[in-house]
Amino acid sequence: MPHEKDAETLIYMSNPVIFADIFNFVLHDGKQIISAENLTEQDRTESLRREKDSPGKMMTHQRDVTKLLTMMDDGAVTYAILGIENQSELDPSIPWRVLRYDVERYDKQARDTLQRNKIDNKFTLSGFTADDKFHPVITIVVYWGTDEWTLPRSFPAMMDTQDENILRYVPHFEIPIIEPRKLTDADLNKFSSELQTVFRFIRASSDKKRLKQMCADDDELKNMSGDAAYLLSAVTNVKITLPKNRKEQYDMTKGFEDWAQEERDEGRKEGRREGRKEGRKEGR
Repeated sequence: MPHEKDAETLIYMSNPVIFADIFNFVLHDGKQIISAENLTEQDRTESLRREKDSPGKMMTHQRDVTKLLTMMDDGAVTYAILGIENQSELDPSIPWRVLRYDVERYDKQARDTLQRNKIDNKFTLSGFTADDKFHPVITIVVYWGTDEWTLPRSFPAMMDTQDENILRYVPHFEIPIIEPRKLTDADLNKFSSELQTVFRFIRASSDKKRLKQMCADDDELKNMSGDAAYLLSAVTNVKITLPKNRKEQYDMTKGFEDWAQEERDEGRKEGRREGRKEGRKEGR
């Protein structure tokens, strides 16, 4: 169900260890540069657009997960605002949505800067000084759907023209979209948390033989978080016996064995039904 997927992907991606692993994969090719300790939870509420009938108010909405990255870089403190958007279905508006989320976060920084300068009596025509800077805002999309992502990944790809002379002046950035089902073994090896096993399970989930082999060979499945079990139950078609306490470690191979046994039992029932049908035909 869509709401279950949304809830479980949000819970799982909010984990700072998992969040850091995602950004290390995209930004640093899997090198362990960002750690959970570098991340601080941020307010998910974004606001920029004024409501049509209430010009004095701002329309607000929430993005999925937002964290502030704080790191030392060449002796100086570096800040960045990192966001993850979970996507269960194909959506051609993703580049525009991500651009909107990022602009809203830059707008919030601008408003904070103007307010700070006003308090500090730093008066300029624009309200900004030459020393005022923005923190970078980076958003990654994790696509949990089963169909391959063939839709636009950049804002220019949504334009109704392909004239390069025009497009070069359009905000141009590629949206990082992670598709677990399309990841190669080399990609998966760049993840250092249990996310590697989670993505590997999702990739194998449409092939029962491949999934059975993974459960036999991958010892990591025997020590997964309860949150991972709930996530995999929500985003795959594999029927998993879920732990009662999602905060405890869980043996996913046991959950898979229960599902496989049910499949075998159902197969035997179907065989008996077919046998009875054939018997009735022969008795006529």
